[in-house]
Amino acid sequence: MDWQIISGGLLRMSEKLLYLLDFPSSWFGGINYFSNQVTYLLLNSNIDIVIVGYKELTDKMLSQISANVSETGELSRIQVFNEPGLEATDDIGKFLRIIFRIKSGYQKNIIEKVRPDVILHMGGLSGRYKNITQVGWIPDMQHIELPENFSFFNRLKRTLGYFFLSMNSDKIMLSSQSQKRVYNKFYKHIFNNKVFVYKFRVFDKVLSNDSPTRIEELKDKKYVLFPASFWAHKNHQIIIDLIKRVGTQEYYFVFTGGGLDYRNQEFSSSINDQITELANNGGVYLYSNLASSDLDYLVNNAEILANPSFYEGWSTIVEEAKLAGIKLLVSDIDTHREQLVEYGYGVLFDPKSLDDLVIKFNLLTTDTPVKIQGFQYKSLISESVKDFVLELFSKSRYEQKS
Repeated sequence: MDWQIISGGLLRMSEKLLYLLDFPSSWFGGINYFSNQVTYLLLNSNIDIVIVGYKELTDKMLSQISANVSETGELSRIQVFNEPGLEATDDIGKFLRIIFRIKSGYQKNIIEKVRPDVILHMGGLSGRYKNITQVGWIPDMQHIELPENFSFFNRLKRTLGYFFLSMNSDKIMLSSQSQKRVYNKFYKHIFNNKVFVYKFRVFDKVLSNDSPTRIEELKDKKYVLFPASFWAHKNHQIIIDLIKRVGTQEYYFVFTGGGLDYRNQEFSSSINDQITELANNGGVYLYSNLASSDLDYLVNNAEILANPSFYEGWSTIVEEAKLAGIKLLVSDIDTHREQLVEYGYGVLFDPKSLDDLVIKFNLLTTDTPVKIQGFQYKSLISESVKDFVLELFSKSRYEQKS
């Protein structure tokens, strides 16, 4: 194994991490999570990457990773294996896919061929492998904290699925300390020694101030941005009610959501209809299917980013706002507290109280600087990458630079 010391004493190494990806290619959050993690590992370690998944999914991941590291030559350190067949989108399809993996030996053959040191997965692994650290990722515990958003069957499926994932993994990766507390309490601390937290960080890209053609109409406008799919727990209704209360004379409001919550499609349709009606009256904008560069522009040029969600495992868009240095107007939930404490440029509000939201909105829109100065997001990135590498690869070999 080749070693060398890099900045801060972290040992760089040549080892392999295999991502076994088995989630819908429409889940942008998962793609963003792993694409950014791979990007930082390529740029900050000698860990080589292997990605196994459906072609639709791996293509989207590679596109995002390539945009981040194409000029560095690090893409050559990624191997991709596209799983045969179409993407499985329902429970029956996923079950049949697992049977296929076991019967065909497809997954086993790849693992034996590339011989990874670590496998990271979400439950799609078809067996146990000696001398390979197997890491299960649990993105959130929403079914425990907001059970009303799930049917009994879905709660049971998640509960049992996460239990068997935990039992059959050497390590369990969670997205925040708040989720770790919920997880440990629910599973009675029986997997305590396996659990670690990886705090997702977004790629430290150069954000453009040039307005894309599609959203040229927002140039030089002051606006509040709320980028979230129309899912029940995202709490769009309170932002709609805020607009009706405060109007759009001082600030415009921009939504970038869409899609249907499979648990409550009527809710999603109602939110879409209400926002569309507000947009027709002026001062409110709704964009769907935005390119990532368009969303980058919206975040970088917003005055305030709002996230009134009732629940987050770890909010990607809050991390985007921290990178851009803009003000945050976010719900008072444990995860947001955790994300805000390391930033400090924003306010928390009760997600069930419109009156509290109006007070906090007025507080943020007073004459304060639009952008925070001197916040070092790169330090958060370095910390997360270092913790991840030391947890899974070199804990016994870490040395401080003398």
